[in-house]
Amino acid sequence: MQDIGTGIRTQIGSFSFPVHGPTTPDGSLFVVSGGGISHVSHLYLIDRRDGSVSPLTDSVSYDRGPLFYPDGQSVIYRSSENGSEGPFDLFRVHLTTREVVRITATPENEYTPAVFGDGPLIFVREERGDT
Repeated sequence: MQDIGTGIRTQIGSFSFPVHGPTTPDGSLFVVSGGGISHVSHLYLIDRRDGSVSPLTDSVSYDRGPLFYPDGQSVIYRSSENGSEGPFDLFRVHLTTREVVRITATPENEYTPAVFGDGPLIFVREERGDT
């Protein structure tokens, strides 16, 4: 079975799935989140040209919601060391060096990052269960 969006299927562990998700500006790379064992989820970088898959994150955390930074050199995502229960903070990982930089550090949940041009990062913060 092929995915209509990219025509690529990939295998991570025992899971096989069609690939879709955020891409680099040139469309050559995708980033997806997956895993899900014991509330652990990682980000994976998929090269559309050859279908290769490489881990982008590998910590014991729940990494979700990836978004390519406009320069195509890094990915912003939300992560929680407490699994899917949160709280979630925002991080940025560089594609080449795999260096991770924490962007937020709050007791609330930060979600849905967006970057406008070269400029500001915006996101939704959930406080006390309200958005």
